[in-house]
Amino acid sequence: MTTISQVSQTLKPVLARNPDVVLMGRFLFLKPVRHMLKGIYIDRSSDKNEFVTIAEVNLILLDQGRWKNARCERLYGFYVEPGELSKLENFPMIGKSIPHPDSSVGKMRVTWDMRRAILDHNQNHEKPKHRDDEVRIEVVCWDITRPASIELMYEMIEEDVLPNLRKIVSFDDFETFAAAIGPADEFPYKTSTFERMLMATAAGHFDKAQELWNSIEQKPVYPAGRLLEILIAENPTFHLALLAGDRAALAKIFHDWEAQSVRSYGIESFWERTPFPLEL
Repeated sequence: MTTISQVSQTLKPVLARNPDVVLMGRFLFLKPVRHMLKGIYIDRSSDKNEFVTIAEVNLILLDQGRWKNARCERLYGFYVEPGELSKLENFPMIGKSIPHPDSSVGKMRVTWDMRRAILDHNQNHEKPKHRDDEVRIEVVCWDITRPASIELMYEMIEEDVLPNLRKIVSFDDFETFAAAIGPADEFPYKTSTFERMLMATAAGHFDKAQELWNSIEQKPVYPAGRLLEILIAENPTFHLALLAGDRAALAKIFHDWEAQSVRSYGIESFWERTPFPLEL
């Protein structure tokens, strides 16, 4: 397993070239922090020399743990033979061609959006008779004993992941990101009723938020039912404020939650308290 010291040493070039990123332990995140903690978690692997990179976006008002319940997507280095792309009816612009280390055949770097398009395509070709229609991609692991792979990791982080994370500014942007994560998400955003209820409240869509609240009460399945129980126990005034459409009271509750989360994360110096849409 790689160590935090190895993470720190390896990411020095990324930090030097990107003044808006901060490394805390294994988490490389963007500053300033406004409503969302966005970054890349550099996780360990069963292989002592490999990193696992996970793009994460966490609503800090959801004080559910130290980066544990962020909306996240595991990312490796993905490359594809140009000929494979002809299997897609439509494909977005992808990265530059690179020489394959074991041959003279050029590979195309698969960007974040491109990989999602490939995964969506492949989900429709899972039966054996359709296997030939799958787009085959090559995975490159981030191995500290292979400098070339670490250079490719830098390229992915700086040319693809960080630019995409920087674009996630509004709650609508967050919802788009969360909804597109795909089948690897244990609790997909589209079925995460509690989370969507809070998002609707933060946006000032109180009728929608109340509708979602009612749906949880009527069918309190895990985890939404349990989270609603905790919310009611710890913040008994929240629902009354929602029913009354009391924007000032709801905004205060959300800001208090954010401040609590920021303290637990230890990121006070990177947080900028900004209005919620319900205040605008």
